[in-house]
Amino acid sequence: MDHYIIPLLYCEIGIGDLILSGVREFVSEQIEYISSAEASTREEALEKMDETIKNLQAQRDAYKESTDRKKLASLKAKVGRAGKALTELGAIGEVPGVVKASHKRAEDWNAVFK
Repeated sequence: MDHYIIPLLYCEIGIGDLILSGVREFVSEQIEYISSAEASTREEALEKMDETIKNLQAQRDAYKESTDRKKLASLKAKVGRAGKALTELGAIGEVPGVVKASHKRAEDWNAVFK
């Protein structure tokens, strides 16, 4: 690999996040008094949040692979193409019920759902 630039900002953010997490853990465990009940409650809350995140990610991944997503992306692309064609013809304001859409916006939506 030639001519690769390391994204320093992201490296610094990652290092800062690690330092902040370490300080929080140290304060929680060594300095701040936390009862065992509160500590277990915090752990349970973290586990539930992690489980929720994993479930949402699984739902997102399943949706990305579903035919519904493909149909939605196709319909949005059709609306974008129709809007562009009507705009080019100058008829967009005369057609009731047609939302003005740009071809670029349809491409953006398609990129989101890929």
